[in-house]
Amino acid sequence: MAERITLADDGRDPWDRQGGESEKKYAYFQTYLQLGRTRTPKKTVEKLNEKAREAGAKELSRRTIQEDSYRYRWAERAAAFDRHMDAQWSKAVIEHGRRMVQEHLKTGRALLAKAEAALGAITPEELTPGDAAKFIDLYSKLTRVALGEPETSVSVSGPKGGPVQITAVPEDEGAREQQLRAASLEIAQRLGLGVAAAELDEEAILALPE
Repeated sequence: MAERITLADDGRDPWDRQGGESEKKYAYFQTYLQLGRTRTPKKTVEKLNEKAREAGAKELSRRTIQEDSYRYRWAERAAAFDRHMDAQWSKAVIEHGRRMVQEHLKTGRALLAKAEAALGAITPEELTPGDAAKFIDLYSKLTRVALGEPETSVSVSGPKGGPVQITAVPEDEGAREQQLRAASLEIAQRLGLGVAAAELDEEAILALPE
């Protein structure tokens, strides 16, 4: 069996084309890499031969691909690629979560401003100081939900009826966002802020009248 290559130390990544690796051999490796985490030399030769048959070209032997995978360190290079992609994915998830929290906090602050303006126009007969305090407290709880802090149950009574309910903070990002929007919508409706849509998004809150 041919001697194994030494991976480049000149700044190239392991999954880049290496010294002593021909363009054709690198294309074989790319096919292997693109098969994902269940990749094997056997699956690679099957994929390459499928392409060869479509092009009317000569098929490769399994032994050729097995030797190439050893000589050109396919498994080692693919593992490095997978680690790189995992790191990139983690960064993307963290950044997405950061933006989501910022958006929720911005929405919460906008809702609070609208609620405070509406509360100022309500007479004492319509809303007691205790009710007002509860609405302000709900803003704080909504903020904690946005930040992912646990709340077992939040129940706030408004001037027109039953509770605004937030159940335990869901781990699922989509469910958490849906819960936040539903609670924000109900508060806005109870305060008579003119929201009639099934959902309340940031633009809808910011567009509400002062």
